[in-house]
Amino acid sequence: MNDTCKAVLEELKSKREFVLYELLQDKKYLGLEKNVRALNFDIAQAKSKKKSTKEMEVELGKAISERNKIIEKKLCKGCRNTGYANEKICTCVEKEIATRLHKKSGLIKNTPTTFDIKDGFGDASLKKVYDVLSKYAVAFPNAKRPNIVLCGATGTGKTYGANILGNVLVSRGVSVIYVTAFSLIERFKEYIFEHNKRAFHDMIECDLLIIDDLGVEPQINNITQENLYNLINERLIAHKPFVITTNLSPEHIFERYDQRIASRIFAVDTTYALEFKGKDLRIK
Repeated sequence: MNDTCKAVLEELKSKREFVLYELLQDKKYLGLEKNVRALNFDIAQAKSKKKSTKEMEVELGKAISERNKIIEKKLCKGCRNTGYANEKICTCVEKEIATRLHKKSGLIKNTPTTFDIKDGFGDASLKKVYDVLSKYAVAFPNAKRPNIVLCGATGTGKTYGANILGNVLVSRGVSVIYVTAFSLIERFKEYIFEHNKRAFHDMIECDLLIIDDLGVEPQINNITQENLYNLINERLIAHKPFVITTNLSPEHIFERYDQRIASRIFAVDTTYALEFKGKDLRIK
């Protein structure tokens, strides 16, 4: 259970306690509760004397229904703010977790949350990429090769596909951080000059890191390459996957970046590299 889930459950518990306190001040609720208890007592007595309880049971059912309607207006119908329904995490908790994770993720708004898209498959290569990402999402975090690099020209759908992947995983409670190459450098500077540890460590600690458009960021001495290496290396050590989109070919990545960075990005045993032309760059 991650920290976000724990926080949501704790807030549900607090809200439930507050609502229960409110109900003790609600005259209508208290009247119905008193009636329910009285009817239960009367039914028990009637049964002990072998008398008919049919009319009282009908009245009891109505009283319970009215009482529960008051509760359900204030609490989740599925779990009544316990966080669990049928011994599973309630959907209200899952939705709230997804909302919070999406807000923190930086993913582009209004991107689909499924790869089941009929439009957008203009050619076989794009469908192939979406199929790869879809299967990756299903297997996450246990994909055979946990990291993905999507190469291809501008406008081929790399960013869109990466954001769909992020949304699919977030909807399942996976923490995702999406950064453009430019905002990545801004985070590095925040970390170095403003001592904002979260700016860097959020990218290390999240379940999946998506770096979009790698290769367009400015190369700043003692900032870009050094921190990019540390980020990639830390995630590899922690066995935390990343997805990178880039307009550069693998050859240009090796030319632009330090050998240590490029070799880690394209490590054969951990990375699935795919070109937006349907060509597997390293997979045989």
